[in-house]
Amino acid sequence: MSLDDRGNRIGGLRPRHGEGAFLTGSANNIGVAAVERAPGFAFMGDLSVLRLETEYRSLKTDPVASFYRPCLLNSTMYKRAAGYFRSSVYTVIGAPLLEFARRGGMIQMICSPHLSPDDIDRIADGYARREELIAQRTIADVERLLGDEATARHAKLLATLIAVGALDLKLATRADRKGLYHEKIGIFGDALGNQVSFVGSANETWSAWHRDGNFESIEVFCSWRDPLERDRTRKHESHFDALWSGNDPDVVVDAFPEVALDALRMVAFASLDAAEASALPSTVKRREPLPHQEQAINGWHAQDCRGIFEHATGSGKTFTALIALKAHCAQDLPALVLVPSRLLLEQWADEIRDELPECALLMAGGGHARWRATGRLKAMSGADTALGPRIILATMQTACSPDFGNRLVAGKHLLLVADEVHQIGSPQNSGILHLDAGKRLGLSATPVRYGDPEGTQRIFDYFGGIVPPPITLIDAIRAGRLVEYEYFPHTIHLTAEEADAWRKISEEISREVVRSKIDDQGNRKLSPSYS
Repeated sequence: MSLDDRGNRIGGLRPRHGEGAFLTGSANNIGVAAVERAPGFAFMGDLSVLRLETEYRSLKTDPVASFYRPCLLNSTMYKRAAGYFRSSVYTVIGAPLLEFARRGGMIQMICSPHLSPDDIDRIADGYARREELIAQRTIADVERLLGDEATARHAKLLATLIAVGALDLKLATRADRKGLYHEKIGIFGDALGNQVSFVGSANETWSAWHRDGNFESIEVFCSWRDPLERDRTRKHESHFDALWSGNDPDVVVDAFPEVALDALRMVAFASLDAAEASALPSTVKRREPLPHQEQAINGWHAQDCRGIFEHATGSGKTFTALIALKAHCAQDLPALVLVPSRLLLEQWADEIRDELPECALLMAGGGHARWRATGRLKAMSGADTALGPRIILATMQTACSPDFGNRLVAGKHLLLVADEVHQIGSPQNSGILHLDAGKRLGLSATPVRYGDPEGTQRIFDYFGGIVPPPITLIDAIRAGRLVEYEYFPHTIHLTAEEADAWRKISEEISREVVRSKIDDQGNRKLSPSYS
């Protein structure tokens, strides 16, 4: 196995079946694993919430940010076979790797041992015992990795993942003793049965996944998209499982040498938290809050985490809310985000995955019905900090339903964020305003409901009023969020034909609005629209 870092240049929960037992455990689950890896509940993940492309090319997209990390954070298992593996790949993946391990995720890795052409010739000619030579080369790799200051940090992270049972390594050679095992295949899986598999040129190395590395490409298959893709993912997993269990007649797969594992375990960090603090600097550049966003957060805290951001469209109120969500979820507590439409549901999901990849995401409404699984919404909204950071993203229509309310665990531990909060004051949606939540945040450019003072008062009574100062269009322009513009209205008169066309298009828009408000049971839910 090539461990050298100096070669060529990233759902839900359910009860466990037994005390400390993980759904996809490993024989190496020893030591700190039983302490650190969320006793009582197991993370289920949900790969089907991801919108993945069918292929990725490293110089055209960022495959780590758009593919690897989202898949890892929505998986319970990652199976990977690659010709080359270097521990430096984990600095590309970043913090989501440790979050995956903390939730109980398991990586099964098959790769080639680090054999020179002479080594291969010696094995083929029968001059050396394959097992002994592979063990010698692997131990030498580990010793070199640990002895080099430039690579020791990566080795300690690798060792920690092995020690907690999150990583199991095996080595593959061709049964005919010719050449190297060099295929590249990967399978992500969640506990709900969804799978994402990929094949392509990328090894499991820094140079294969980083944008500054090689030009690589992969093809992606999702089990939920269509029968052909489901068949591909199952075949990929079946092939990997045959390799892992030693049932492929063309490839010999051996356990990682125990002596090398012992050497790694001796240098492992004391915990995953220690590994995160010392060994895995973030490689992802995040957006920084602007002064008006920091001021809004400070004002919200001054109001005991209650209030409404009256911020002009385009001023960045969604990102401001994400700052509040990040701080709350960092305490391993749950949050509930409510939106009025399917379109906003998908937009918020993208923002959460990008800005808060460490949070488990459960979507409800707009065609997403996994929250109905027994115990899932209860676990995702519960107060137990052992369950980790969690966000439930729901349409207002779904959140109003008795089924949703009966499954949700409300209370002081919960943060509720409502986007387009003026819509929550309608008679159809205002039932949500009885929900107990310790922290409450509303977002709207126009929180006052036109012609509905009672609905407006319900909103302000629940959320606690405007967080000063409001951000107007002028403020947003001055902050550089919007460009200056001039508004010149012109009155026009339609011809009879144009008026007919206008009415026809208006009817089509109305039908689309009705369709967009179909809940996840297929029922049409009509509600008036307010500006």
